[in-house]
Amino acid sequence: MRQLKLIAMAVVASVTACGARQIAAQVQQQGTDRPAEYNAYQPAHNQARAQLKAKLLEEFITTYPSSDFLPDAYRDAYLTYFSLGDYPETVEYADKFLVFQARINSADRLEALITRAEAFLAGCVDAVLQTPEAYGSARTASKEGLEALGQLPKPPDCVRPGPCRSERERIQSLFNSVARITESGLKGETVDSCKGPGSPAMFNHVIDTLKEQERQTPQIR
Repeated sequence: MRQLKLIAMAVVASVTACGARQIAAQVQQQGTDRPAEYNAYQPAHNQARAQLKAKLLEEFITTYPSSDFLPDAYRDAYLTYFSLGDYPETVEYADKFLVFQARINSADRLEALITRAEAFLAGCVDAVLQTPEAYGSARTASKEGLEALGQLPKPPDCVRPGPCRSERERIQSLFNSVARITESGLKGETVDSCKGPGSPAMFNHVIDTLKEQERQTPQIR
């Protein structure tokens, strides 16, 4: 379990660096139109201490429940809770982020689905993630993840053997692992342990390739 958690944290660190730069530019642009919300969001977004960052994000979300920065705050929240090893909260905020489907691009959506799946696998012995509702939501998210992965364009280095192809296969294995656990859980079978795909899940090549494509056709939140 400890090894899985370390792998999961490495996954999030690798897939978010590129997205953070893109979102920072979008947030800066939005801030010129909504200075009060921007000034309230920035201290939370820029906070380096995870525990304090989570607290500030919660306060922002509560104070500005209709803010245009909400998707960004939800993304910050699920990544922060993941880094803290709070997997139920990670799942909760990833789901909240994914609700904004029309306002998030394909790369950010896949990133959230991957993080949600990693969080579920790392914490699936937690009673909070063992309810019928939790299993059902995780199963649905894993199917959406597989569909999103299948819809990705395949550049040449993702067709031939290499890092991109290997990462796509590991992502597929990640979502399939979630699907298997949720199927067992929904049948009433006890989940005694949680195991990931069985290999280091470093998905940065796939995500970075997709984010580069998204930057060429940017969407405005």
